[in-house]
Amino acid sequence: MPARVQDQILATTAAGEVDQLAQRAENLEDLRKLPAHVQASGLGQTIAFYLKKNPRVAEALVRGLQVGRQQQTDAPQYLRHLMGQATAAEYRKATRQALAYASWLKRFAEVALQ
Repeated sequence: MPARVQDQILATTAAGEVDQLAQRAENLEDLRKLPAHVQASGLGQTIAFYLKKNPRVAEALVRGLQVGRQQQTDAPQYLRHLMGQATAAEYRKATRQALAYASWLKRFAEVALQ
């Protein structure tokens, strides 16, 4: 899939997620911090952190990582797969996609907070 089309899909998905999570300012603040968390701690650790702190944010991130896949899983199951079965190349690819998706989540969250 061309990068531009993938980016548009991620943006559209992120907009929908932010609309659903916008009822609580805490959700939006957590979405704003996602890209920094992924960069600083790694994707697996970020998902684990948000599963404990704010499961709705963890689920939103995982749904974005599974866009276009026929079989989708919840965040705990995705995390188990990522940490236990994914190759290093798959983990890096998921991290790149998570950073791109988290950037869109952050942009839409900032608009919703205004």
